[in-house]
Amino acid sequence: MYLSSYFNHFKKYSAVILFSAIFCTVFTSVSDGVTTFGTDLETKDTPVQLHFDDIWFYDTEMVRVIPDIGLDWLTVVFRPGLEAPERLNAWSESEALFVQTAKVIVVSHNEIIDYFYDRNLAKDACFFKLRKGLNQNLIGNLICLLNKHRSVVYTHPTIKVKGKTHAFFNAFGMEWKTGVEQALREAIMNKAHVSWDKNEYTYRVALSRAPFFKAMNLIAEDIHVLKVTPYLVELKPSITAELTIPISGSDLGDEIPFSLHIAFSELIRIDPSSIANIGLRPSDFQKELFDLKVDPYDYVEAASKSPVNITGWMKFYTPGEFVIPAVKIQYMSSTYADNKVRSIETKTLPFKVSSIVPSKQEDKKLIIPMGHLEPDYKIEYYQQKARTNLLLSFLFFLIAILCAGWLILKVYQQRREREKLLAAKQEDLLADKLKVFLVEAPSSPHAMYVAEVGKLLRAYLVARYQIGLYPSGGSGEVFFESIKDKLPAALVSNVDTLFKRIDDIVALELDTFPEIESLRSEVLEIINATER
Repeated sequence: MYLSSYFNHFKKYSAVILFSAIFCTVFTSVSDGVTTFGTDLETKDTPVQLHFDDIWFYDTEMVRVIPDIGLDWLTVVFRPGLEAPERLNAWSESEALFVQTAKVIVVSHNEIIDYFYDRNLAKDACFFKLRKGLNQNLIGNLICLLNKHRSVVYTHPTIKVKGKTHAFFNAFGMEWKTGVEQALREAIMNKAHVSWDKNEYTYRVALSRAPFFKAMNLIAEDIHVLKVTPYLVELKPSITAELTIPISGSDLGDEIPFSLHIAFSELIRIDPSSIANIGLRPSDFQKELFDLKVDPYDYVEAASKSPVNITGWMKFYTPGEFVIPAVKIQYMSSTYADNKVRSIETKTLPFKVSSIVPSKQEDKKLIIPMGHLEPDYKIEYYQQKARTNLLLSFLFFLIAILCAGWLILKVYQQRREREKLLAAKQEDLLADKLKVFLVEAPSSPHAMYVAEVGKLLRAYLVARYQIGLYPSGGSGEVFFESIKDKLPAALVSNVDTLFKRIDDIVALELDTFPEIESLRSEVLEIINATER
């Protein structure tokens, strides 16, 4: 009954129209309380130029993600109270200045067509809508121009991850490995121009010293860091509208159901008058040849709460091919300071009406039996039918159990194959990363370089031979003793000798190791031997 009602009302057919003038944002990171992304400095520090090729990051599983650059929006972070620091001491005054500055930016740059600001999402940031047809070079030039504005702290492009547009700022989350001392943490952060914001409980990059992703990834690849994730803001539409008709054609006089679905966020206010009278009659179509009936609803009450669902039916009394006109919905948004009335429209829908008129139905007549009727209960027939139905039910139940077992087995096999494939990919990635690291000139001091080589070699051996239990810390000799049974006999001696040499170099903390080239060659020989 539920499915029948669901189908008859046709409320879930999708023809969603995205309107990109107003957007709301939702944090995708774990700490969604961060709403300020600027700086308290009163001096103007121009941010370092951001290269689009440097925009990539690691996800929560420490897998590299290379997003696409968004060509529709820019993120601009303002400095509160910069224009008049002696007067603008409250956030409300700064926000009024943000809106005024955003209007000036929209008027001053042809590449920008609109802006969006919401203090609950980012107190000191605006999102600017770009005109169509811009490429990365033009967006890069626009970013450089906006960064020179006195009120702008920095400007960032947006990125697209899994088909969704996100904004990034100067904040990211980080987890240190256990046992890392505070002095070492500060040294690593200072090297990447990163500081700890104790008020917002997050890490921030000094963008006047280093680009955001370059600084964040430098820390992410440090051996003392467990994981690093950027704070991202997803941009998605605040209002959608769809008009659906379940069929594309009908006969003369048939009732054709329709459904109008409107969904909007708390930032949107629908104009009740725009949904009071819904016009679906095609243009240049006589009103005597068209009939429309809308199910009763209170349009004032309906416009006050999302979603709005309006249903009804229509009839055509002349054949031909027609176009159902778009329904225009007017609304206002509290995020825009100009209180301008905006609107969206549904898609026009083509429709055909045939000239076939249904034949007249026969009259329903009551049949009255004239003779005496003997009751025939057919007890044996129904008993036999009950036994047959019981047997069929048992067979169907048995088939369902077998199918469920087969499905579970297939899912298990596919999961095992996927795990093997992922392990093989991880093995190849680690091998390539270790080879590239060995080909590059060793950095000083050599002890830290050799320690990083040992770390990568451990990860590669674990992935190559699918070792489940192994110590996450300790010396190379302890690690070797735990995995030697998994290694090929021909490699055991060479791997043992190599880990001992690495332990000795790291323990002595040598700045320069004369036989560094020999050590690199031994590691490459082991990698080449395991790949055969």
